Amino acid sequence: MKEIRDRYEIFLKVCETGSFSKAAEALNYTQSGISQMMAGFEEELGVQLFARAKKGVTLTDNGRMLMPYIQELTTRQKHLRECYVVAEEGADKAAIEEAIKTMPNYFDEYDTTVTFITEEELKENHSKMPHGGFVIRTGETGCEGNKHVIEYSLKLDSNPEFTGSVLVAYARAAHRLSKKGESGARSVFDIAPAMLSQMTPEELRAHML
Repeated sequence: MKEIRDRYEIFLKVCETGSFSKAAEALNYTQSGISQMMAGFEEELGVQLFARAKKGVTLTDNGRMLMPYIQELTTRQKHLRECYVVAEEGADKAAIEEAIKTMPNYFDEYDTTVTFITEEELKENHSKMPHGGFVIRTGETGCEGNKHVIEYSLKLDSNPEFTGSVLVAYARAAHRLSKKGESGARSVFDIAPAMLSQMTPEELRAHML
């Protein structure tokens, strides 16, 4: 399942960049690896998806037909989650695995693999819990159907550390709103980025623009 998911992500990235080498750079693959995977994808489907030239690649008619289907794949089809668990001695591992895979609103929508490991292995190989992902949004503006792509990328050495930093940033925003006399529920879309940062507005403009 992971290989298929990677093919989908790579296909969309090649479509966006128009280049195997640029897609490889963005996704931390080798160019030959990208080329081989897309060639294998084409062979499996029995159609040519890309027209190859010295200046890059363009979608064929078959590739253009396939692209919207890949963009509309379900969460389960595009994601794989791997969960490593240190179980207490004598614990019912089958019950633990079932509870994880059926956890609502978190694991139940994904293809999840549960692997039981020792505490030593957890500390040695999985303590930092790296994480990452890409979100690609496409749309059109104007009457002429001009197409646009917005991409968000995330690469984390330590997911827990990053999550803790995000919580601190939103606590900072809540404190600032409270000082202004504001209260009530907010979503992440309601909080301006400047409310999250330790920097002053002047520092943000100087360093971020």
